[in-house]
Amino acid sequence: MFRFENTDWLYTLVAIPILIVLFFIALSWRKKLIKKFGQYETVIRLIPDMSGFKHSFKFILLMTGLFLLILAMANPQW
Repeated sequence: MFRFENTDWLYTLVAIPILIVLFFIALSWRKKLIKKFGQYETVIRLIPDMSGFKHSFKFILLMTGLFLLILAMANPQW
């Protein structure tokens, strides 16, 4: 029988969708700030070190780590 010893920790999983929404809000805010300097495509070419993929990949890793940490704190048992 599979069970969790500390089921209260599973309620903190609600934070993950909230953080995802905040991430997308931050992305749109960042894009608006870049558009203030000029056309988005032109400004992106002027900033070669800026990578949207790296930013998103770090966030995905962070959310995966947070999910697994919360799952570990719930202490699953077989």
